[in-house]
Amino acid sequence: TAAGDDVDVCWKVLDRGWDIGFHPAALVWHHRRPTVKAYLRQQRGYGKAEALVAARHPDRYTGAGTARWRGQIYTSTAQPIRYPRIYRGAFGGAAFQSVYRGGGHLLDLAHQVGIPVALAGSILATVAGLTLWSPALMIAALAVMFVVGLGVHDALSAEPPRHADARRATFRMGVGMLHVLQPLARWWGRWRHRVAAHQAMPQTTNAIASVTKLRRGVILFETSMPRPNLVSEIVSRLRRGGTMVQPVTGWEDHDGRIAGSLLIGGELLSSSHVEGFIHMRVRRRLRGTIFAASMATVALLAFVSPVTAALSAAAVGLDLGFGNYRVGPQVRRIIRGKA
Repeated sequence: TAAGDDVDVCWKVLDRGWDIGFHPAALVWHHRRPTVKAYLRQQRGYGKAEALVAARHPDRYTGAGTARWRGQIYTSTAQPIRYPRIYRGAFGGAAFQSVYRGGGHLLDLAHQVGIPVALAGSILATVAGLTLWSPALMIAALAVMFVVGLGVHDALSAEPPRHADARRATFRMGVGMLHVLQPLARWWGRWRHRVAAHQAMPQTTNAIASVTKLRRGVILFETSMPRPNLVSEIVSRLRRGGTMVQPVTGWEDHDGRIAGSLLIGGELLSSSHVEGFIHMRVRRRLRGTIFAASMATVALLAFVSPVTAALSAAAVGLDLGFGNYRVGPQVRRIIRGKA
């Protein structure tokens, strides 16, 4: 009942191994919002829809919250910016005429991820600069300049209507402002509805008879349910509890990947021993490359400012603790039905 229903249907079709046909003469009527307030309300609604879709299709989203687009129609090459390709044909029967240009993935990430992160970082850096370390104000200034630079780029890339000669500058400034506000409104919609999106997951009818907690995080299930069915039920339960679980291809030595934090991940393991009993646990994984980069950053900051290095080390410690909790006690509580 929200935006994103078309994406949800298409991904369900692809997950079943079916194909999606394209008809170039098909039309979609899109209601453009006439005011900034209405536009931002629409973007918040899109953010809510993204939270709902991401909860149902976590394998199609990255850790940054952006969708993984795995295909293309007709061509995957970047189109020229100045002279975009136009397809023709009687009754629209030729290849489609796209209004999108390829090659803009990095620019899209700079908006959808970079703007919220830059503004949040500028606020934190400003607080740190006013209380602990004055050079942090330079970081805040650089973050603000990044956002302003994107807005200026978007304003210059806009194409004002031909009849708007007297207010072309105002039109460009408005477009640049909307490009900056749109990721913030969409991010707020996703964040506000993240918990409700998982709680709204379809309920399964499979019941787990008996669950017992053993040593070292191992959970014992006494059930006649086949192990693949039990794993599917546990994955659904974890997703409804707000845990992001990505499915696997079937060739791995685990049943699912669990997102803990930036530095900590988890792998869901299950095994059958005595008939009627299934063991399950989560194996923690340290993201070695990111952890090494984080510690190297802390070491470099120690030569610049011990205070900043200490704050960075504390942030690393908090991330490790949060990640271990999410893939450990929190996951076990959800599996046992206590969260």
